[in-house]
Amino acid sequence: MHMIIPLHATCSNLEDVNPQTRITILSETPIRESADEVYLHLDTDKHMGSLDLQMDKNGASVLLSSAFHYAERDDNDDIPRVNAEEYTARGEEIARSLHFGSAVEYLAAWMNEDRKQTALMRDVDAVLSLGVLSKLPQWIRHDLMMILESETMKQIFAHRFFVEDKASSLQPALEHLLKEALRHSANSKTDPLISKLMSKSMQTPPIYDGSAATFQKEAARRMKAFSAFV
Repeated sequence: MHMIIPLHATCSNLEDVNPQTRITILSETPIRESADEVYLHLDTDKHMGSLDLQMDKNGASVLLSSAFHYAERDDNDDIPRVNAEEYTARGEEIARSLHFGSAVEYLAAWMNEDRKQTALMRDVDAVLSLGVLSKLPQWIRHDLMMILESETMKQIFAHRFFVEDKASSLQPALEHLLKEALRHSANSKTDPLISKLMSKSMQTPPIYDGSAATFQKEAARRMKAFSAFV
């Protein structure tokens, strides 16, 4: 059976988390989906022994740690790529193929990648903060690689922003926070929070220090600054 895990509803409703914690899984995605929810897929037939699937009048339940370990996203078409270099190479290829007509458009493209990273960080934080994983799941590793891919794209967009801005002189209107983030990207530097998250979470077992949550807070401030600018 292919079951569904509502990621954020599941994580937010947990209180006493331990290796034997169980979660309820769904037979299908709710008709009225929440815009803020993320639905993971779980093949219970394939991983039956590890999941300890139980059925009762309230529905189906499985072990929390195993469920998140074997869960999959429905858009993981990039899973076959196995190393960071392949993701960054694709990010560079995509970003260099895009040409915009103004500094504002490059700034908007940078912010769009920042937004995509933030959405992934929210998912990663929800699961890693539980502290129950013995090994980083493939779908989270993929999320981290996609975050890195976006980071490469941001570096190219930021560089082009400053090149274009020599004529438009937009920089004085940008808040310091956003301008510094752009300069960091333009210098081909990876956000320290991303570097820290990747190095710690890919250990066995994963170590999590809240880097993804901190990234979300800083990204919210960047988005606020961008919204005030445009």
